[in-house]
Amino acid sequence: MRAAVVIPIYKPLRADLDWYEKMSLDRCLEVLGHHPMIFVAPEGREFDYLPTGSSVERFDPKYFKSRNGYNVLMLKPQFYERFQDYDYILIYQLDAFVFSDRLEEFCRLEYDYIGAPWVLGSGRQDKQYLVVADKGFFTVGNGGFTLRNVRACVDVLKNNIKTVNAMRVTEDFVFAYLGKLFPDKFQIAPVSVASRFSVERLSERYCRKNGNVLPFGCHAWHRNSAMFYIRVFEELGFDLAPYAHLMKNEDFWMYYQILDWLLRWRLFDRFHRGYPMMKYLPPHEPFYVFAADNEESQLVQRLYDEGLPIINTDNIPFLDSDDQIRAVAEVLKLIEPRGLLIGMKDDSTLVKKLNELG
Repeated sequence: MRAAVVIPIYKPLRADLDWYEKMSLDRCLEVLGHHPMIFVAPEGREFDYLPTGSSVERFDPKYFKSRNGYNVLMLKPQFYERFQDYDYILIYQLDAFVFSDRLEEFCRLEYDYIGAPWVLGSGRQDKQYLVVADKGFFTVGNGGFTLRNVRACVDVLKNNIKTVNAMRVTEDFVFAYLGKLFPDKFQIAPVSVASRFSVERLSERYCRKNGNVLPFGCHAWHRNSAMFYIRVFEELGFDLAPYAHLMKNEDFWMYYQILDWLLRWRLFDRFHRGYPMMKYLPPHEPFYVFAADNEESQLVQRLYDEGLPIINTDNIPFLDSDDQIRAVAEVLKLIEPRGLLIGMKDDSTLVKKLNELG
């Protein structure tokens, strides 16, 4: 099977690239450079960082002016027809990172589309597309680091023009939806395969479930799971310490959203049954705990006994006043440990206030 690495670019100078984009590009060339490499770029613009021997496919500059333009381009059959000499293309956006060369391994699985798993509730997509008829949820499809069957993408887009045009969502969401709608014609990899291919949200959790083995690559690593990636990159010989203050840990809110659901449906059930609960939490990260009432305090104690590193076990604020919420916001700004919010009576108000406080 022939596969090519496809890298969308629009910034003309290497000096214009963000620090993580330079690192992403250099890593791609180092690990995947022996595969055919094709840059996707706007017409009429030159770039000073294209490696010798690479090729460029150029498209109308309008597709590179915004995220919406890029989504339109990626949903055009004509885009994939440019790569008809290949069976598969690996879309490698410059906020991705490849850990090792496993491109041929995943091509051999013959899925039509593989992207990192999504976590329900983490996106900003139209909720009407979360469930496909009676076929349930779909949870795979992040497009930033994606393996795509060229012929299958052309066919599914050409045969579903009205559906594609009616969906005002990102291009990866469209492919995931079509894969759920027509599983026999456009096969999306299951979560078990997708999490070995790539991760975006809850990276540490997926790696742990896969036997602590890193996936083929990842996406948006500079925004999510910052502390996890600082450790991982160090083992690969990369020092992210100079950039730590620029990295984000958006998984903090993702864990909060998941725990808000898990505490009601899993943690408390396991707590009352006497079952272990640590499988739902990152085991190596220290936590501050906020807002635990009497029963939840017992749950926190159980987690602590199971090995969850809780820093403030003797002083857990209830967050029942604006002053306490402001104090917690200041703590979250200054510390690396994640917070664990438990048992709030009005979760949405708390999250809104914490966001307003930065």
